[in-house]
Amino acid sequence: MSNAISVDLDNQERDILLRGLRHVRSSIALAVCDPTLESEVQRDEDLQNVEDLISRLSGSQTQSVAKV
Repeated sequence: MSNAISVDLDNQERDILLRGLRHVRSSIALAVCDPTLESEVQRDEDLQNVEDLISRLSGSQTQSVAKV
């Protein structure tokens, strides 16, 4: 990432941010849209980006969302 920023967060702020990201992940996963290849690719990319951010904030690997 070339445009990275650094933010100091205490544990409570990090937990709040992680909870919000989990809601975003759920929203993306449950969004209703036309099942086109393009929309599926975009959805998968968006989910992976959120997963990566959650992993970076939590300092551990998270499980991927199961495809249905």
